[in-house]
Amino acid sequence: MIEVRDLKKSFGTVNALRGVSFIAREKRVHGLIGHNGAGKTTTLRIILGLLKPDHGSVIVDGYDVTKRPEIIWRKSGYVAEEEGYYDYLNAYEYLEFFSKTYGLTRQEAYKRIKELIEMLGMENYAHRRIITYSRGMKRRLALARALLHNPEILILDEPMSGLSPEATKEIRDLILKLAKEELAGKTILISSHNLWEIEQICDDITILYRGRVVFTGTLEELRNIIGIKPRFKIRLARPINLEFLNNLQSSLDFKLININIMDMEYTIECSEETIMKVLNEFSKAGANILSLSEEKMTLNDIYNELWRRLRWEEQE
Repeated sequence: MIEVRDLKKSFGTVNALRGVSFIAREKRVHGLIGHNGAGKTTTLRIILGLLKPDHGSVIVDGYDVTKRPEIIWRKSGYVAEEEGYYDYLNAYEYLEFFSKTYGLTRQEAYKRIKELIEMLGMENYAHRRIITYSRGMKRRLALARALLHNPEILILDEPMSGLSPEATKEIRDLILKLAKEELAGKTILISSHNLWEIEQICDDITILYRGRVVFTGTLEELRNIIGIKPRFKIRLARPINLEFLNNLQSSLDFKLININIMDMEYTIECSEETIMKVLNEFSKAGANILSLSEEKMTLNDIYNELWRRLRWEEQE
């Protein structure tokens, strides 16, 4: 649905984008992640036709939206990190105003606004002035405005930014619910600092680092590329001799990550083949093994490892 081709953009002497390319596939949720200054917002603004690139193009449904931005404006809904509101309107008035810009008839607008207010849980706030809304409720209103014209594409720039922990959970759960219901079949591009949220919501991810793409694909593909070994937790009935453990670590290809003395739990990083050898050696040493569980590596763990490697490459 969205093909980004070799985007370059500079602001004075700052190279914000240095050849960014990726594809957001149709009817999937695509996450755009990276540290502050990586180029996420600049990329989104170029996709939306709000900025002109110095080089490159964005193809949506066969059209170059860097030349014809009205295509993406018609096909997409956008929620910015920082929104502007008409504070002395209520939700109905605010959404009715925007429905006119989308070309909805009065009857279409009334039906759609009612649907969205119910869907986003805003019934008790719909007739209150926006100035009285919490940040979380304003974010719901921004989502309603973005969805008014039932767009094929939804673009979210840091949708949970600046919210309280409670509001963050509410909006995250709402987006997850919408992705399965109202947004099912839409192409969603979401930028976020919160990697746990991206992991829960997204089918695919693109990672930006200093204005360039360092990975694009599925989370499973990222795990395979980074090559981080699985982590296993072994729980014992009583502590094992540390000297034995250190000697075993030298002879077998595993890494001791953590020891929880209170629970007598040992976290080991190694392959599935090696963990069986470790368990066998534990048994030979007389250890009573109570349980074994695999600890899944999170996107945050993988991203931190990728970041560490990129920084190491720069220093060399």
